[in-house]
Amino acid sequence: MSVTEGGIKYPETTEGGRPKLGGLMDPRQGVIERSGRCQTCAGNMTECPGHFGHIELAKPVFHVGFITKIMKVLRCVCFFCSKLLVDA
Repeated sequence: MSVTEGGIKYPETTEGGRPKLGGLMDPRQGVIERSGRCQTCAGNMTECPGHFGHIELAKPVFHVGFITKIMKVLRCVCFFCSKLLVDA
């Protein structure tokens, strides 16, 4: 569902004073100036809801709000053979 094909590729926000395509402020994600138009839906600042982008991370990152539940689930699985640790 991301409007930025391949995700965010560059850490820069602008290039030559303009938002950089594939950067953190990719203009395909929505309007950032009052007088501008969205490159995805052509809406202005009040009409455009914003659009999803994504960043490819080198390693998985867990949401801190779910750490307790993740730990409970992981404790139910054998570390060596990946089988469930339940009595049959």
